[in-house]
Amino acid sequence: MYKRNFIAAFLIVFLLGLFFQYNRTDGFMKLSTNIHENFGANGTFVEGSEEDKALERETFLILYDPMNLRSMFLKHYLERFIREQKKATLAAEIGAVPEIDRRYIGVIVTTGNIGAVAALPQIDQYVADGGTALFLDGLSDTGMPAGFAERIGVRRFGESYTREGIHMTSDIIFGVQSIGVSGRSYQTTTAAVSLDSAVQIHAAADDGTPLVWEMPSGAGKYVVYNGQRMADKPNVGLLAGILSLTSDTYVYPTVGAKVFIIDDFPAPVPEGIFPRLYDEVHLTTADFYRNVWWPQMLANAKRYGFKYTGVVIETYGNQVKGPFAPMSDRYTRSYLIAYGRELLKSGGELGIHGYNHQPLAPAGYNQEHLDYTPWASPEDMKESLRELRRYIASAYPDYAIRTYVPPSNILSPEGKAALKEVFPDLKIIAALYMGMPEDRAYYQDFQRNADGSYEFPRVSSGYIVRGDMLWDIVNVINTQGIVSHFVHPDEIFYEESAHTTWREMNEGMDAFMKFTQEQYPWLRGATVSEAAAMLGAYFDLDCRIEREGDEMRIISWNYRVPPRYILRTHKKPEAVAGCTVENIGQAAYIVEVKEPTAEIHFK
Repeated sequence: MYKRNFIAAFLIVFLLGLFFQYNRTDGFMKLSTNIHENFGANGTFVEGSEEDKALERETFLILYDPMNLRSMFLKHYLERFIREQKKATLAAEIGAVPEIDRRYIGVIVTTGNIGAVAALPQIDQYVADGGTALFLDGLSDTGMPAGFAERIGVRRFGESYTREGIHMTSDIIFGVQSIGVSGRSYQTTTAAVSLDSAVQIHAAADDGTPLVWEMPSGAGKYVVYNGQRMADKPNVGLLAGILSLTSDTYVYPTVGAKVFIIDDFPAPVPEGIFPRLYDEVHLTTADFYRNVWWPQMLANAKRYGFKYTGVVIETYGNQVKGPFAPMSDRYTRSYLIAYGRELLKSGGELGIHGYNHQPLAPAGYNQEHLDYTPWASPEDMKESLRELRRYIASAYPDYAIRTYVPPSNILSPEGKAALKEVFPDLKIIAALYMGMPEDRAYYQDFQRNADGSYEFPRVSSGYIVRGDMLWDIVNVINTQGIVSHFVHPDEIFYEESAHTTWREMNEGMDAFMKFTQEQYPWLRGATVSEAAAMLGAYFDLDCRIEREGDEMRIISWNYRVPPRYILRTHKKPEAVAGCTVENIGQAAYIVEVKEPTAEIHFK
């Protein structure tokens, strides 16, 4: 009996010893693999029948001015925007008089020169019969036919000038009440107008000038955007809401993902202390990262359903000419192993930021005024990336890198070619959604390129999300159903954070994540790679919408995982078949399709 107990105890100790030795020698890193994951190709593919494909697609008629650059740009912008909603467009010049009837879900006019629109009588009749006409490029009463101003809800016109701010006064942007921005961050040229009492105002400027309104007319209505920024990215959710006014049951697909990127992580950790931080937490920088910052990040991700994508950097040096030697200090790789392992264990993903923080750009490429060192040659870029690949593979030999975030959001064509050669599994570039034109950064739309790679921009950033940025976040959620946010571990050290404590930053991050979870609980936490695969499914999806009385059918195909749709309606879904319907805000629902044909009956 004693001998058996001794042998059992010996075996347990021996196996535990093997376990800890395997762990100490990075053995578990070899288990961190994603190379067998089939990017974006999980699930059974659902094909559409020829009968389904022959069904008529919801179609908008766009009337544009071929002699006006802004009108032309808005036309092209709308065509792409509406195409992503799986609807069609037909365009005609404002001098033409096309047949306008209820085959169109809406008629859109992309010029404020209303008097030049030859088809105004036909638009009037279309609206009287129950259609919706949208005027999306401001208003001018010059040449406007007598009585037409009253039909679109305007009693009196004043002069046009620049107004600041936008504030929602209705629910056409869903998920949060009375959202808006003030001041110069939102400016547009508007007409001073006095409106009819029958008008419903959806948005107004800081001074109360109406920016978006609808006016009932006959069985239909007119919708007016009294500004000249409809094709600007800060307005994408507003545009989605305006388009939804064309139907009392408006449906479009959504991605439904929330992404959180940590730039420069894992990366070398600064040694010593940072006085302002030390005064607050009484820890060295390395101990702060290990014992405060990272545990809090993990706790927040778990609490609010996020997954992190950390983008690795090997050194903060500015070397841009080879050879590129491996880092000699004993700490850098240990940070990669310790933080990387916990990141992956939490459901996250490793991407790359670069060998160092120098943008992959040669001398003379754009940003001369920024403090970075241009690369000596494309071959030097590739050599540095090969060293980065070796560095990551030394800890994670079976891990495919799919995501790249360009340092300082700058990436040259030479840099992109070098990335593709050294990291052949790379699928996604994540830079910026928008910014100032003079910064000439790598600005992106959410899109799939011809080679199957993805542009997946970051929309927002920082630990404390303020009004302007919140407006951008909510607009993108209302359009494509994506949150794409990023932070840096060392933002506490920035000059801009000189008057901000770690406690305040942590509270800001908690508030942002809590807001996202509580206001948009249908968004699913995803790594960048997972979200890009979801974006690909969103692009691949096709559908048709049929309506009959209080019944609506969504017929879907070209998908592997159940697609989801945003439904904008003030009606109440009473019974469903082949789908689930979840309320996500005032007059907004998420429809998740379970069968190729989903049916919703409204009260």
